[in-house]
Amino acid sequence: MDFEYVFGKAAYYVNEKIGENELIKLINYGAQLEDNALIMLTEEETVAYANRHAFSMFHSPEDLEMLYGIFSEWKRDMGIEEGASSWCRIYKYEGVERLYKVRYTHILDEESLPVGHVYIIQNLSDVIDNEMGEQYRLTHDDLTHLYNKEGFFNGVRKLLQKDTETKYVIIFSNIKDFKLINQLFGLEKGNDILLNMAEMLAQRVKDGDVYGRLNGDHFALCMPKERFDTKIFKHAVKELTGRLVSNSYSIHMQIGVYEIVDRKMDISLMCDRAYMACKSIKRDNVCEIAWYSDDMLVNALLEKEILSSFDIAIFNRQFGI
Repeated sequence: MDFEYVFGKAAYYVNEKIGENELIKLINYGAQLEDNALIMLTEEETVAYANRHAFSMFHSPEDLEMLYGIFSEWKRDMGIEEGASSWCRIYKYEGVERLYKVRYTHILDEESLPVGHVYIIQNLSDVIDNEMGEQYRLTHDDLTHLYNKEGFFNGVRKLLQKDTETKYVIIFSNIKDFKLINQLFGLEKGNDILLNMAEMLAQRVKDGDVYGRLNGDHFALCMPKERFDTKIFKHAVKELTGRLVSNSYSIHMQIGVYEIVDRKMDISLMCDRAYMACKSIKRDNVCEIAWYSDDMLVNALLEKEILSSFDIAIFNRQFGI
């Protein structure tokens, strides 16, 4: 075996004294003990390997092609875009529903040359059903299965504590007049919009990003500043709204961005600042993005002071006609 070709520059992690068959057997049996399902493809997308969990989770006969066919059909039926890095969907078999979270990676070697593809599928139903279920429900949104406000705040806090060098931004989204859409077209249509929003978010984040639904139609994302691209974000939102609009209504997305400067600041205050940027948007285009500035905080405090003065004046009957 050419160890450097197979394992790349990480070949020094491998004991070359061990025979090829013994090494491959060891790796295979180790993969079988993995709690998640693994499906691996060649660069040409020919299915090459799957562990036992993949066959059991998708109730497939012990045939790689059939397994990948079942997986591909489920992925297609769920409307998952090609190349999506993460998604969470219900898999139904004989009336029983299970919630699966999928992570996809296009594998590259040290020279950034393509090697193949891997899907890692986690059965979240097991997490929800076992002793971790209560904690999961406390930190995840019932509708979208993304982080809720508590889960998002905890996730961002851990991220900032773990990575002290990277510059991060908080991105906050708001759908203008979403309550009106709910009132006019019903909660089912509103929930459909929210689920599509969650899916768009999940398909475009990278490992390590923290994202969730904070409340109502408000979603938040924490990601490295260097990766945030206004044009890409606007394109993704316009693509989403294009699928959702009808002759009866249109969707206008407002996005506020706050660059994290003080990592010790409470995460809720960071989100408040991103929300201020969001609410500063006055135009009604399909997607508008605004960055937070300290002037927004000053104006908000001034407005609050003025309103408070009005309340006092009204109470003291200082207004006259």
